[in-house]
Formats: sequence, structure tokens, C-alpha cells
Amino acid sequence: MVDGLVIANDAIQSNMDAITAAAAGGNPNPQDNAVNRIADLNPNDIQSVEVLKGASAASIYGAQAANGVIIINTRRGQPGKPRFSFTQRFGTSSAANTLGSRAFRDSADAGDGVQG
Repeated sequence: MVDGLVIANDAIQSNMDAITAAAAGGNPNPQDNAVNRIADLNPNDIQSVEVLKGASAASIYGAQAANGVIIINTRRGQPGKPRFSFTQRFGTSSAANTLGSRAFRDSADAGDGVQG
């Protein structure tokens, strides 16, 4: 659990190996980019870590937590009303430096300037 949300490393396989026969090499469940959600956390953002084991974890979080639960609270995850911020920018763009390109009416016009 991170800030009250269940974090799972479950990944849905894309089944591309069924088409390319990539699973024929031995690993029955190949996955190119396995996930590790805990690795996404910045260690400097962690405020506290708690471990619940056995019946106490199962009574709070159900059968999914029968083996225990690790509760991580971050510095940013504070109780209270949700807050959102929104930024919108408008602008224009133009070429800063043009290289003196030429425009031709057709391919014959372009061929007239070629020396050869």
C-alpha cells in the first residue's frame, strides 16, 4: 500500500508471443518489461514504512493480504481534500533562421538551374 492505494506488480501480457512464437525458447510467460512499482518511488519521498503481518493484515485488507502488508506513507500523500493545479499556455512559433530555400513551380523549373 502506498498512501492508501494498493500497489500491484501485475502486468497484462500483450499475447504477441503467440503470433511470433517467442515463448518457444522455454519461458512460458515471457514479458519484456516486467514492472516494479516500488522502484518508481523516490526514497527521499518516503515518510514512514509500517509492516502488518498475519491476522491483523487480513482483517483490515482481506484475503489478499493474508501474507502481510507493507504500508508506505509518502511526504506528499497527506489526508485532506484533493487539490488540483492546471497550467495552460498559448503562443506562436516561427522559423528563427531560414536557409534561403528556393521554391519551384514544377520539376522542369527546378532542372533549369542545375549545372551539369
